[in-house]
Amino acid sequence: MVADRRNLVKAVADALRSGDSQDKALVQLLYQLARDAKWEVRQDLADILPLVPDEHFAVLAAQLRQDDNRYVKTATERSMERRRRTELEAERTSRGMAQITSRFESFAKRHGDTAAADAMQLSEEHLEMVGKEIAHDLLNLLTPLKEYVKSLQSVMARNQAGTETTAKIAEGLELLHHSVRDIQMYCEPVPIERHMEKLGELVRTADELARTNVKEDGGNPAAVTLSADVPTDIRLLVSRHAITKAFMNILKNAYEACEAKKGKRQISICIKYAADSIHISFKDTGVGLSEENLRKLKAYLPGRKNMNKKRSTGYGLLIAKRSIEAHGGSMDIQSRLNHGTTVMISLPLATEASEE
Repeated sequence: MVADRRNLVKAVADALRSGDSQDKALVQLLYQLARDAKWEVRQDLADILPLVPDEHFAVLAAQLRQDDNRYVKTATERSMERRRRTELEAERTSRGMAQITSRFESFAKRHGDTAAADAMQLSEEHLEMVGKEIAHDLLNLLTPLKEYVKSLQSVMARNQAGTETTAKIAEGLELLHHSVRDIQMYCEPVPIERHMEKLGELVRTADELARTNVKEDGGNPAAVTLSADVPTDIRLLVSRHAITKAFMNILKNAYEACEAKKGKRQISICIKYAADSIHISFKDTGVGLSEENLRKLKAYLPGRKNMNKKRSTGYGLLIAKRSIEAHGGSMDIQSRLNHGTTVMISLPLATEASEE
């Protein structure tokens, strides 16, 4: 029946929103629906095209744009325009970030590095204050809404359609709640206090937290093999909470990326020494990223959530990068689609004077 297949398009849209865009069966279904005999089904698919992953969007859009039915064509063109506006907005944001960086460099040349560092510190403190206030207000609104939905779910328990709807509302609110929490964490200042910590213990604690988070999200971290070559004698002068959280976010991403791919599922952590720093690489054999998605990710803009992950908020790597840089370190990401991702971190080694 046509109604069943139109409902199937809705189910596909829900799956894409939830982060199942790497599911091969789902991708095959997209192409199958694009060839459906009924124009209503093809039109519904054209309406949800903005949700389709980059590597399949162009092919499906070209196919539906040549459809014999004018309603399908019109819907496709609308979706292509929405996609184009989204990409233009992303480009404008990237250009804006580049302009800010250029202005900061120009400011440093005119007034000196010290003045530029002070200006940057002031701007970060302002961001922290504004962000925390916004997040606090949003959490005050969200908390009662979550309770109202729980009550509504109890009332609708006997109504199957109503139960499914309230479940989706509850899931959306939960993701929004996680997002606001991450915004709040992103805006929190990195603790100033530093203590000598064993790198091996930091990695071990981060891995335990990452596995717990993956399990809570319905994943199975036991299906992924972790190998960590971390010497027991390495000690770093760090904020334990901030660095553990940074490592945890990186490892959680790695576990999720591996789970989304069939075959070898492995995460390896390797250490290399430099003259005055330590280099830590987190390498996974997961789904990886396309060149375009990697470029967007490396812009490190807030809210750029990973659509391949059901509960991605887009702040995990940003929080990690901010914590690493606050310790005088750096972070870089390399990735290839279907070949995995490597996150490389550099942290300064403590000098003898700092250890005293």
